[in-house]
Amino acid sequence: MTKRNNKDCTKSELTERARQHNGSGRLHGCITRNWVKRMLTLKAVIKAIMENNDPKILEKARKSPRFFTRKRKMDFPQLVYFLMNTINNSTQTALNRFFKNILEESTHMSQQALSKARSHFDHSPFEGMFRQIVSMRYGFGKKVRKWQGYQVMAVDGSAINLPNLPELLQTLGGSGRNADSPTAQASILLDVPNDFVIDACLERYGTSE
Repeated sequence: MTKRNNKDCTKSELTERARQHNGSGRLHGCITRNWVKRMLTLKAVIKAIMENNDPKILEKARKSPRFFTRKRKMDFPQLVYFLMNTINNSTQTALNRFFKNILEESTHMSQQALSKARSHFDHSPFEGMFRQIVSMRYGFGKKVRKWQGYQVMAVDGSAINLPNLPELLQTLGGSGRNADSPTAQASILLDVPNDFVIDACLERYGTSE
């Protein structure tokens, strides 16, 4: 990696950051040691938020008051933390490594048990952590990189194919010749000089970016 100082990005670098994407959530332009450091910091923030274990987060997220009331192989904060980590191999391998390396336990959890536990709460913990991280990054007095004094933003959208379920088709619409393939419209707002996503949304297919 090439070491960078804190000067403003050049126009060509901004263009590359906004244009190139490798499909894994990382932008090619200006990937530096600072980028790696930031990713590690974000993981630490996520872990700290979940370990705080605010009961209001669980109360809002779970689909029934009876969920997450008994001792399980993974409690709610541990489950969310696991789901926030990128899985580069099979889910079962990731689970085994998580119990061994993170929880330091010899417990075994199956993919089926993970899917069942995930179905017991909604998306709100993930959105809440995202908003909190953005707030921390852009809080009062925080310095951010700019281009010629401007805060440069880029918006990009993408269609996401969804499981073939009637409720998804009814809620988010469909694509294809007969518009019968459940599809959602995703959009992100990127702070280009800082390589930081500051807003994201998932809407009905066909919604403008």
